[in-house]
Amino acid sequence: MIALLSFERVRLVEKLKQIMKVSSKISVKMLEGLFNLDTGETYEIIYNWASKFGFTVDGDYLIVSEPAISEFIRMLDNRPEADTKIEGGTTNCSYCGKSIEVNLKICPDCGNKNVKF
Repeated sequence: MIALLSFERVRLVEKLKQIMKVSSKISVKMLEGLFNLDTGETYEIIYNWASKFGFTVDGDYLIVSEPAISEFIRMLDNRPEADTKIEGGTTNCSYCGKSIEVNLKICPDCGNKNVKF
């Protein structure tokens, strides 16, 4: 079957990559607006990114630096799209990192909403 790309999802990922490439300090409020999340969800995601990629959180800002930015962008480039129509497609949970089915809305391992980027 053909994998369908969501234009909006691709636009969001490209915007996030652009921001990461030009800024070492990213506002949590900006990320909330970009992904249309509430503050709690946004902080959970950025703390996960911080632990996985070595970013730091300073108040209301995510602090990013190389080589972690390049690794993060590679992860975004290799992430399966949520709209993939291939049977059995998997991705990693945005919170716990466990492998789950692409189209699941809630991770069965940690119970958190599976946010797609």
